[in-house]
Amino acid sequence: MPVGSDYVLEGIDLRLQSYNTAVGDVALLQLFEDTALTSTNPNGATVQSLIFTNPPSNSNGSAIFAFTPDPTTPFTFRASTRYWLLLDATAGGFSSAVDSKSYSSDIGVTPFGGAFSNDNGTSYSSNSNRLGLRIRVVPFAFDGGLSLVALGGLGWLTIRRKKVVKASDPRGVS
Repeated sequence: MPVGSDYVLEGIDLRLQSYNTAVGDVALLQLFEDTALTSTNPNGATVQSLIFTNPPSNSNGSAIFAFTPDPTTPFTFRASTRYWLLLDATAGGFSSAVDSKSYSSDIGVTPFGGAFSNDNGTSYSSNSNRLGLRIRVVPFAFDGGLSLVALGGLGWLTIRRKKVVKASDPRGVS
């Protein structure tokens, strides 16, 4: 991720080939985070708790599929951090499709590189193929007004709680 702002993930679009949920293909997307910027594959990064909703498909052709994160667990990409996107099949079989278009994102993220594994993630090899991939994000927006209201409410609750405790003190000490 570039230096500067954090971004909230809206979705990931991938060009896949032979992805057919009607015959049992099940995709698994995982994000791995590397704040030290030293990883050369997902094994050198930390998996993030994020669940994606898999799009349906009833074709074995090559197409772009939109994977969306579970809205109950929003994910924020942190600035100056390296991320790895892992695509796996938990059932069936399909592949990412090489695309004549280059990688794109809503914020100009530069791809570090790619890797693939033939041994279920034990080891990875470099991959220079351009995959059809787009990361959809929106800038992270801090709502200071809402936070001030929440802090004010918390302060009122603390004061109110102290008054209740003092009023119920059987010794009459205030």
